[in-house]
Amino acid sequence: MRYLVTQEIKSPSKVGKGLYVQDFFFLIIYGGLSVVSSGLVNGSLLLPYGIFSGCMALGLTASSAKNRKRRNLQSMILYIRKSRSVYNPIQCPLKKEEGLEGVR
Repeated sequence: MRYLVTQEIKSPSKVGKGLYVQDFFFLIIYGGLSVVSSGLVNGSLLLPYGIFSGCMALGLTASSAKNRKRRNLQSMILYIRKSRSVYNPIQCPLKKEEGLEGVR
């Protein structure tokens, strides 16, 4: 007999099929700030500005490639706020076929 263990107890609320509440509010606030700041943009650049703002909003709410449980915006905030005094190991860029397996 196998026992099933719940992996995740809480699940985020969704507004639509793939849009979460947190992302929805971020998109609303980001869109509002983009509309307010569009007055500072030259008239001939309004269309590229709108396309760029939309792409940035979607890119920031997309899932992070390195951290699957977070969004790109959350990953950027964590990177900016991290402690610089913590030791981070340097990864050796050399490949194993070069005969340097023991080098770290």
